[in-house]
Amino acid sequence: MTAQELDQHAAAVLEEINESGQLALVSQNGRFVAVIAPLGATDIESVVLSVDPVLRDAMSEALAAARRGRESDLSIEEMRARLRVESDSR
Repeated sequence: MTAQELDQHAAAVLEEINESGQLALVSQNGRFVAVIAPLGATDIESVVLSVDPVLRDAMSEALAAARRGRESDLSIEEMRARLRVESDSR
């Protein structure tokens, strides 16, 4: 569907996506710009975390290190810096 179609029929499109359980690709100026996916019973935090490129890269590094039989090369401080999370000052 195009972005214009989504704009004009958003409620109907969302209803169809949720009922069918199918993804919808959205194009703008002939190029795909978004995917709309039904959430169903999916945990929203999991979805958000899975699409964050910084977190995804860090998780990949940690998995690779685990496969090599050792801990991640990233310290907790490095992970916090990558994710832009302030450390607890207890």
